Amino acid sequence: MAEITQAGGEETGGERAKLFELINQLSDSEALNFISQANLIRVNIGDNIVTQGEASETFYLILEGDVDVQLELKNGGTTTLKTLGPGDFFGEFACVYKLKRSATVTAKTQTILLEFSAQSVLQLMKEFPIAGEYLIQTVQTRMVHATTHFMPAFSELPEEDKQWLVEESEVNEYAGGVEVPASALLDSACHVIISGTAEVYMSNGKTLSLSTGDMFGSISPYIEIPADAVIRTRDRLLICEVPEKIFRTFMNLYASFEKQVKHEGEKRKAL
Repeated sequence: MAEITQAGGEETGGERAKLFELINQLSDSEALNFISQANLIRVNIGDNIVTQGEASETFYLILEGDVDVQLELKNGGTTTLKTLGPGDFFGEFACVYKLKRSATVTAKTQTILLEFSAQSVLQLMKEFPIAGEYLIQTVQTRMVHATTHFMPAFSELPEEDKQWLVEESEVNEYAGGVEVPASALLDSACHVIISGTAEVYMSNGKTLSLSTGDMFGSISPYIEIPADAVIRTRDRLLICEVPEKIFRTFMNLYASFEKQVKHEGEKRKAL
């Protein structure tokens, strides 16, 4: 694992070298080449580093200090998803998927960060696939976790079950403007759209619009779409694949989840 002790020629760690899981497959020279592309910034306690909903594509590695990752909820409240410390990173959604900031990150203590451009991060992913794969996995895990806090079907679940969902689910990505046969997705899972929009074209000539938070799959008649339908993406589509065992457990245990699934069925009945 490479030791990171400088950025842009400035000493940042002294004898206390910082280790970053993101680049633990890089040699020292490769890691330092990546780090040399960063800006070293210092943030005061209570200052927002990024703000939920804003459009920016910078990526951050924490050298010193702690930051809170906070999500603004639809009811006007906020929740702290996690606290990140030295060696952690954030801002990856914007770099990898070009999405608006999914949360607000605030300095909990005096904090020193390395700030990277999206171009630097994407170049790292291209040149070093192992580091890129780790970053993608982290992006998808955090994305699903954030989803559980603002989507009605999952928001009232206890945190331990949200974590179970995060650990067992997968995220699949589809480019905008492509057609996907519904039969290719109708397996023993529940598919939840976590970003993007699509249209489902059915053989009877009717159309179903899908967007963030909507569910579909053959796992339940409430969310089923015809196997001969075609899904056409409007823009980049990110879909969380929830395993059958989790879907059925949530249906049996949580009225709020069952209610949202049945709500999906009501939309299909209207077609």
